[in-house]
This record gives sequence, C-alpha cells and structure tokens, in this order.
Amino acid sequence: MAQTRKEEREEECCKSISRETTFEEDTDDAVVLFRTMEELAEDVHRSLVDEGFLFKTLTIKVRYKHFITRTRAHTLAHYTDEQGVIKETAKALLKEFINGKLVRLIGVRLSNLEKRRTRQRLMEEFVRF
Repeated sequence: MAQTRKEEREEECCKSISRETTFEEDTDDAVVLFRTMEELAEDVHRSLVDEGFLFKTLTIKVRYKHFITRTRAHTLAHYTDEQGVIKETAKALLKEFINGKLVRLIGVRLSNLEKRRTRQRLMEEFVRF
C-alpha cells in the first residue's frame, strides 16, 4: 500500500491543494503510475470542490529512485473545477516521465486558485480547444 499525503495551504486563503503518494516499492509500471495519478486527481478534485475553489494551474511531481525530483506544470486559459480536466492534464504531463526509470513518488498540485462565486460564465469557457 502506498502512503498518501494531503496538503492544503491556507496562507492568504488557499494557495494550492495537493496530493502525493510514495510507493512502498519503486515502480516503472506505467499502468500503476497512471492509475495512481488518476486516484490523486480524483482526491485533489474532491478537496477543490469541497473548499469551493476553481483552479488554473496544475503541476505534477515525480520523484525517482535516488530522490531526483522533476516537476511539470500547465496553466489553463480559464479557471475550472472539472475533474476530467484535472485527470487528463495530469496524465498528459505524466507521459513525459514514463521512461523505464523507477519512480518513488508522484503527486499533483492545483494552484492559481480562485474562490468560486456565482457569476455569468464567459462564452470562451464553454468552448473546448
């Protein structure tokens, strides 16, 4: 069983919401890595919605054996709280790290947060690119 850590920073409201998992044994199994990233995305999405936030930037973290850590981030054009966007963006960023190296830890962080408020949506927010 992997060890999962939650982190929600509350300086000046929330700056980020993140989850990460350390594997009991380092792995290079793509199926395990993608499944775990999807579970982390679901968990971080749940907190995002529970706290009433939208996000714009998603960052993933991959720590390899020997503690070499790499990150990749993607900033969206518009704020969102859609779980599908979190999952697909996180998995797309993770693809770069599926290279046969043993992975010790993976994580996902949502940042550039905005408190959800009732407002009229912009037309651009309905258009998928």
